[in-house]
Amino acid sequence: MLLADRRAPASGRRAPATADIDPTTGRGRLSYPRAEYLFKTASAELDPHRQGWTLHQLRHSALQHLAQAGRTAPKLQAKRAATSIWRALAAMRGPREGDVTCAVP
Repeated sequence: MLLADRRAPASGRRAPATADIDPTTGRGRLSYPRAEYLFKTASAELDPHRQGWTLHQLRHSALQHLAQAGRTAPKLQAKRAATSIWRALAAMRGPREGDVTCAVP
């Protein structure tokens, strides 16, 4: 969970749900767009294209590193919350020469 830099309001219409507040610090969870904006801004200097990376790219990279480290297919599937581990693994490795692909509805 990515947290805001200040404590969340405790009451009122802008108070977040209890599940969106860190119980230790009292800080609120960042929205996905805000978290992605901050991550892209922070990673832009490291990105060869200077655009920064998305949270999707971060998740994808993490799964690739876990697979290379020898994590089992069920553990990768649980981490990704994928419905098909084979689709998840194929997506991580990308197409290879000779692969037959088809659209899955």
